[in-house]
This record gives sequence, C-alpha cells and structure tokens, in this order.
Amino acid sequence: MFKDTFAQLMAEKHVNALGVAAGIGVPKSIVYCWKNGEREPSMENLVRLARFFGVSIERLCDMPTPVETVGDRELAMMLRATENVSKETYERVLKQFKDNLRFYLTVSGAPIPTDDESQSR
Repeated sequence: MFKDTFAQLMAEKHVNALGVAAGIGVPKSIVYCWKNGEREPSMENLVRLARFFGVSIERLCDMPTPVETVGDRELAMMLRATENVSKETYERVLKQFKDNLRFYLTVSGAPIPTDDESQSR
C-alpha cells in the first residue's frame, strides 16, 4: 500500500512531511494526506517522489518490477506474432504498449516523442 511504503521511505531517509514537501515542491498538507492515506499522489507527484527518494515508481507504489528487459530479437518476435491476430486485438495490444512506454519514459525523465517525431523515423 502506498501510504505504508511512503512512511517507510520517509523514515529511511530521516525526513518529515515538511522536508518532502520542500523537496518536491508541494504543500505540506498534501504530504500529510498521502502519509495518512487520505489521498494518493498524481502521476506527476509520483515521479517527483520517486526521484526524491531515489526509488522506482513501482517500489513507491508497492508494485512488482519487470524481471528482464525485452531485447530487439524478442521485440521483433512479438511484432511478427501480431500478424496472426485480429485488427481489434492488434489495436488493443498497440495501445497498451504505447501507454506502458509513455509511463516508463515519464518515470525515467526521458523525452516522450510526439506522433510527428515517431512517424518520421
């Protein structure tokens, strides 16, 4: 649960709500809401918190992390496999892939290419 991990990270870093608020640029009242489980942070604030604590968003949200990175060969095999699925399934898989890619680019702080940039490659 987020609030438990958040409290644990605050204790490990020896920082209070005021320190977190100052460190990521939010009001301390919001940090208290997170700590008490009254609210959960937005994606933007999750990214800030992850950077502040030096952890992944997965760790911050108590989510499992991917065990291995997909290499070029595996990606090519997956793309070839989509040739045998319906257009509806293909579109759903493609949307999920794009959503996941945007999420990880956001977390890592990498620029997210626009549709114009990705089509020119």
